[in-house]
Amino acid sequence: MVVDVWFSERVLTSGRVGLVVVLLLVPAGCANDDKTPTRQLEVCVPAGVTHRDGDRVTVEFRDAGELIASGSIPVGAAFGSEVPAGHEIVATVDGEAVGTSGGSADARLGC
Repeated sequence: MVVDVWFSERVLTSGRVGLVVVLLLVPAGCANDDKTPTRQLEVCVPAGVTHRDGDRVTVEFRDAGELIASGSIPVGAAFGSEVPAGHEIVATVDGEAVGTSGGSADARLGC
């Protein structure tokens, strides 16, 4: 919450000094109500020829090349994050693309 405080001194006719305090309360967030809708995206990294059970891998989600989420997980686990809805998100594991996901629904890749 943002609070603006305004002070004003006024000399009254009787010679006393009065202090007027006006508080203007502005709820935070009202100025920017256009929040980007999100969805949940999850990538599973199963053990296989490329990745052995117990190894650690880096998972990244990119939107038009821009990194929006990343994490390091053990093979056999899953990595998930909120991503912008309606955007084509590319998921990579150790720099190699493993799938893309678009639309507005939650999605799981490789699970």
